[in-house]
Amino acid sequence: MCTLRLHILLLCALLAGACSKERADIPTPGASGDTGALILKIAATRSEGEPVTGYDPMQHLTVRVYNAEGGLIRKYTSREELPGRLELLAGTYRIAVEAGESGKTATQGFASFEKRLYRGEKEFTVQAGTTEHVEVVCKNVDTAVEVQFDASVAEALGEEFASWVAAAGTFDLTAVEAGDVPALRFTKSATGYFDLLEEQTTLVWQFSGVHPERGAVVKTGKISDIRQPGKYRLEFAWSDDLPGFIDCFVLKVDTSTENEDDTIIFSPDPTIEGDDFDITKVQKYESGLRNVRITTMKPLKEARLTIDGTATYDLLTATVEGMEITRESETVLVVTFSDTFFGTLSAGDHTFSFSTNDTAGGAITVPAIFRLQGLLPVGEADCDLWHNTLTLRAVTFDPTAEVLFTLRASDGTTQTLVGKAEADDYRVATFAPEWVEATDPKRPAGQLPQIYRPAEGKGIFAGHNYEYSAQIGNRTFGATFTAPAAPTAQAIPDADMENPALSCFTINNQTTDFWGSGNNKTLNIDITSLCTQQPYGGSQCALLASDYAGMMGINMLAAGNLFSGTFVKESTSKGVVGFGKRLEWTARPKALRFRYHATIGTVDCTKHTLNGSDPIPSGQMDKARVFAAIVDWTAPRAVASGTAAPTGTWDPQTWDPEHNADQTQGPIIGYASLWIEASTSDEEVDETGMVTAEIPFYYYDTETRPSKAYTVVISASSNAYGDYMNGCQTNRLYIDDFEWVY
Repeated sequence: MCTLRLHILLLCALLAGACSKERADIPTPGASGDTGALILKIAATRSEGEPVTGYDPMQHLTVRVYNAEGGLIRKYTSREELPGRLELLAGTYRIAVEAGESGKTATQGFASFEKRLYRGEKEFTVQAGTTEHVEVVCKNVDTAVEVQFDASVAEALGEEFASWVAAAGTFDLTAVEAGDVPALRFTKSATGYFDLLEEQTTLVWQFSGVHPERGAVVKTGKISDIRQPGKYRLEFAWSDDLPGFIDCFVLKVDTSTENEDDTIIFSPDPTIEGDDFDITKVQKYESGLRNVRITTMKPLKEARLTIDGTATYDLLTATVEGMEITRESETVLVVTFSDTFFGTLSAGDHTFSFSTNDTAGGAITVPAIFRLQGLLPVGEADCDLWHNTLTLRAVTFDPTAEVLFTLRASDGTTQTLVGKAEADDYRVATFAPEWVEATDPKRPAGQLPQIYRPAEGKGIFAGHNYEYSAQIGNRTFGATFTAPAAPTAQAIPDADMENPALSCFTINNQTTDFWGSGNNKTLNIDITSLCTQQPYGGSQCALLASDYAGMMGINMLAAGNLFSGTFVKESTSKGVVGFGKRLEWTARPKALRFRYHATIGTVDCTKHTLNGSDPIPSGQMDKARVFAAIVDWTAPRAVASGTAAPTGTWDPQTWDPEHNADQTQGPIIGYASLWIEASTSDEEVDETGMVTAEIPFYYYDTETRPSKAYTVVISASSNAYGDYMNGCQTNRLYIDDFEWVY
């Protein structure tokens, strides 16, 4: 900061007759023993480079002196009024000085090349019998704008150029010329001053000139968050390499500190443009070269290209086939892309993000979108594994061309669809499953509602491989993909039964993570035989073992069981199963797979009837059962059984929402069921001694994706009608390795 010192010694001697009213802190003649003297020096500061003009702010001077309580004791409104010496009572004072003029009004700011305003104040202490030398430094409180025209501007434009600077949100030449906003017109390098209202926080500028060959050159800009006081420097320069040919540095010089300039640089933005194409618009690329020109005002420091947010190239060092980089000068870089480079990209839209900065701190990032013809690769969003749909897309720049999409499953089944228009240049086709009415041999004929299975080769399923293609005119584009696997969140928890701490192997089934069983405690006896962890076939599995007890003359059969849910023993004669757990369904399963080994005997225990008769008469072969149900329930399904007739029993295989009015938890989406009607034979088992079962899902509802609190039920029982205490007391069912099949 440069200090312009206006060396005026203000000898402020206070004469007795100078005041119309005497104050306690204004000494009277003869009281000098209690007073001291003040010699005042006032200096006004200006920023370095501020021109010295004929305007003298000291010609517009106001000096105020305040006592320690803030009371005004003297005011002088010109240099002529200032006395040579000021004698004051000993004490503390504050002096406030204002030099220059403010041209603003209550409703309008002010701009001038000459008029400016300075303010300063100082607190000081007067001691009796001494003379204090107090210097008040006044600082310019305007917003100063310095405009500098580089010599290159005059060389290119002669005298046909100027720059307006105005205090406004947007540049309006009509308003500026009419004087509706504070504005200054610079035709040469100079400094102007703006005295602004509090709400005026933006400066806008417009450079205009006439080139003898290129004609009119106009450029505008904005400086936001203007602070007052402060200084802003605009430096205009001309370059034939610059789009628009003119550029502007904006420098902010903060003069609010006393000892030095605090300079904040607002760097000019470099430019990134396409040669012979508008980089801001989608480029439909078929063939040929594409040039992108990067231009900076100061020497280029860095330049990078990122494609689709993944691949990044350093444009100052990269060597890439099909991409030529030419450094035309220290401020100009040209990147040329050819067929070879675009040939490495898939069809569709690709975002080329160019970024650069220069040695002056100027920086810019510009995205460019290049669109390529052909078949787009399948993305994750194109697959809906619950609704089993796949959407294919292709790009053609011929609006009359027919696009024929084909999807081929691994079994050879082929689906073909004609693409429909979707946005500019895009054609789309969605392959969906074909749901056909199905017949479950274990379901009563004519049972409603209707059940469905997906037709083979239609739609897609998780984890399967597919081929797909698009024929566009006489060209065919093809690719393969594997549908995403079902997420881990959908896997059956602890399906391998290897964890000995599972609730189903204990008597603590009132709350469960997933698997529960009917193991319980009754009459101080722990009943843990209904579900135990046992080795079989080289690994641990769940053994479901039926049990029998005679109590007070009542036959009691307890079926070996394993299920997703909870079990509560409400009394010695009644237990309640809460069927249902939650899985986050993302992919629709086709089947449930598991391994088992069964020992099935004849019915030797009957207690409760079903529809007026024993579910399986005594002496006939018993059955075990395993089923899974995809449900959309708000609450678990409670089934109570014991010495009294069971309540709440349900069967997903015969579910009828119209007549099962008691099932208020919600709908059943689909089910898979296996009735095991005989002991496992040696011919059925594999080397582990177990049978692998894969039971298909039948769907009542092919659209709804379960979302409520309970979405799945898996149930296995060594006695299919254990709730009715009907079955064989020696049945055994080893079961293991549950998994969904897609």
